[in-house]
Amino acid sequence: MVKDFDNLALKGATLVERTMDVQSAIRAHKEWKDKFHVAMCRKAQFDLQEVAAADCCLFGKWLAQEGKARFEGLSHYAHCVQVHSVFHQEASVIAGLINQGDFIEAERLLAYNSPYSTVSRELTGTMARMFQEESGDVE
Repeated sequence: MVKDFDNLALKGATLVERTMDVQSAIRAHKEWKDKFHVAMCRKAQFDLQEVAAADCCLFGKWLAQEGKARFEGLSHYAHCVQVHSVFHQEASVIAGLINQGDFIEAERLLAYNSPYSTVSRELTGTMARMFQEESGDVE
């Protein structure tokens, strides 16, 4: 199943062993687009409940645990949690289309001005701002 990609990226590291930084967080969510393309090529199926759940991916688990302890008092944390949830809802729509074999519509929803791409850009920007706020490098 495609859901194993997060495990492949970790190469044996546990969530506790891995400290999230802004580059890792952004990279993990940009990789979703690659996961979708690989799934279409392999005609793989997604677990839609898992894709839709914001707390099942590596970043979501981190955000709910270490990230919460580290960032909850910052102004960008709640927005990051909310946008991350919307990202997973949009990702689940695309995953559902892939499961149905509707690759043309899935590709259309991966395009630059789609809701998925818009929320993906918002999420990466919010992640960056949250990490900047923590470091005191606020715009």
